[in-house]
Amino acid sequence: MANVVSRPEAGQAVFIGVDVSRTKWVINVRWGGAERRRLSTAPELRHLATLVATTFVGTLLWLAAKAGSNPQAAWDQLVTFLQGL
Repeated sequence: MANVVSRPEAGQAVFIGVDVSRTKWVINVRWGGAERRRLSTAPELRHLATLVATTFVGTLLWLAAKAGSNPQAAWDQLVTFLQGL
């Protein structure tokens, strides 16, 4: 039976990639050299905030974002989010 890792260890580097569009956000999370989570959410910051607050407390977060039609608005939302951490 495989050992499933549902959360990274404290202090571990976690890489979150967010593809931002008007209709949805696709979030990919990697740690330990492997993709661990991939999800698609409504285009709202609260989904990303909940994911980080419930799963990645105490980790070293790296965030990358790609935005399509309105990159400045997406960037402003993500910066506001990061400032609140």
